[in-house]
Amino acid sequence: MFKRVVFTTVTPLPPHIPRDIVISTLHAHSEIIELNPLVVSHKRCKAPPNAPPDEFHCIWYELTDNIQYLPGGIIKGNITYKACFHDLPRGLQTHIYAPTGLDIRNRWSVNGNMPGEPREPVELGLPNVPREGLYLREDVDMRCNIFAAGFVRKTLKEAHAVLVERLVVKADLLKGKREETIYEKAYPALALQLHSLYSNQVYSGEAPYTPCITLPPSPVSPTTLSSGSTPTRFPSTVHPSGSKTDPNMHNYVGGPMHYLTTPHTCCNHCPICPTRAEGGSDQTVPIPQAAEMDSTECQPAQAKAYAAKRAAVRFTLTPPPPSPSSPSHIYELE
Repeated sequence: MFKRVVFTTVTPLPPHIPRDIVISTLHAHSEIIELNPLVVSHKRCKAPPNAPPDEFHCIWYELTDNIQYLPGGIIKGNITYKACFHDLPRGLQTHIYAPTGLDIRNRWSVNGNMPGEPREPVELGLPNVPREGLYLREDVDMRCNIFAAGFVRKTLKEAHAVLVERLVVKADLLKGKREETIYEKAYPALALQLHSLYSNQVYSGEAPYTPCITLPPSPVSPTTLSSGSTPTRFPSTVHPSGSKTDPNMHNYVGGPMHYLTTPHTCCNHCPICPTRAEGGSDQTVPIPQAAEMDSTECQPAQAKAYAAKRAAVRFTLTPPPPSPSSPSHIYELE
């Protein structure tokens, strides 16, 4: 003679645990099986021949439970059975086929609302459902021997209470691993750039890092660039033994850096000269001397002579070379 037992258990969830983490934990079948204190071993198996058509293509496991028939573990033993697992959008559904005709259908679901979401309507007959927040609901539909119904129900409730506690703790741990810091939430792109910058830098333990400065082409620079060539990179001068009180000394990546502030004679437009940075080369470009202007007394006479010369050249007729296509009596003005 068999008896059907139906009951529902509701467990409120902490407000800081999101819904998706609890659902993902329920969908991890091996983890949810190991959280059960009664299970001692489990493995994947094929569906039994008598499985219903809707359960035949589900995921099947073979589980072994250690059951204590008397308090204190005086009489205990292992029971091996098969169960199918079916994932739902908001939880998990299981069907257990145990010996002695024990048939247990479990349905785990994450209900309620998260902060900022509208409240869900509460079903009648569930007084323990919280009005605000998420909760884990377990619906059990069990069919077993009438004499073992009380023992099975008590054992199942105690085991699933421990399972739910472990499930909440595991979801809390997973949430802590996936939670981003305040800095990563506020500046995700900047944090990624800083991580890429620091990971790509190469440091040396003997000498400080010295950057290279790309100088643009200059008409008075001794190093000219041809068309299509890349700019020459000149390393800046580093003086490790320089004084810390020197205003021209700056720390750069752990080492002192000396910037040239006195322009060289060949590079008046730039404070850093290539020849100075290379170590003081002797190759210099002569400075063009300023042209001396004539006195103001000679300027009117020179202007008149220049104007007369230009007028004479402007009206001079020059015969063009003979061409067979043009007549010989035509002249052109220059």
